[in-house]
Amino acid sequence: MAGLTLARRCQYAVDRALVGRRWRLALEKQFDPLTAELVMSRIWRDYLVRLATLPSGGHGLSPVPRWTLLSIAVYRALVVRGMPPELARTVTRNLAWDGYRVMGMLAWGLAWRPGRSRLARTRAAMDWFRRLFFTSPEFGWRELAPQAGRAGFDCVRCPIAQRYAVEGMSDVAVHSICSLERRLSASWGIRLVRTQTIADGGTHCDFRWYAGDARARRDAEETSAAKPGQD
Repeated sequence: MAGLTLARRCQYAVDRALVGRRWRLALEKQFDPLTAELVMSRIWRDYLVRLATLPSGGHGLSPVPRWTLLSIAVYRALVVRGMPPELARTVTRNLAWDGYRVMGMLAWGLAWRPGRSRLARTRAAMDWFRRLFFTSPEFGWRELAPQAGRAGFDCVRCPIAQRYAVEGMSDVAVHSICSLERRLSASWGIRLVRTQTIADGGTHCDFRWYAGDARARRDAEETSAAKPGQD
């Protein structure tokens, strides 16, 4: 760990303790114990190198910048082992979901109030999500004018997309990391409608959640307007 500050060494140890065994077991189920061990060894070596390049400061205590590097290390390790890009993206998405799900559970729990509708709770949960994990000024958020039956905002600056672009892996971000919001919304019992992402070449990521008939109409619009190949 030469070259790492004490804080970075602690972060590395924490991340490895949080997901190391869980990810290895997940890989064993999909492949075999030897492949899982070799892939995880490469992931941690790659992540250690990348962690040393992460600028200090910003994001507070959020794990998002570190886990971005970790997800990139996952994809690289899988491709080096000769796995097809499609499979590597799927495995990366599933492993990244492990941490994303925990963050979502925390935000959803903090957003609970007696009598609060699902849409209102989604709005509050996403406020917590941005306050705790996807923090400004690293992430740029644009609020929408209030509208009945709708919750949403735009992301106009995304360091995750930027990092993947630097690595030449924007397509990986689109089909893995960028799809996690849909999966999270489904776990909350609400459908996310999104037509573009920064990683996919859009000017921003549009996040829209709708209630009742409005949501159904937007679902239909999404079906007709969605870009080919977007998750």
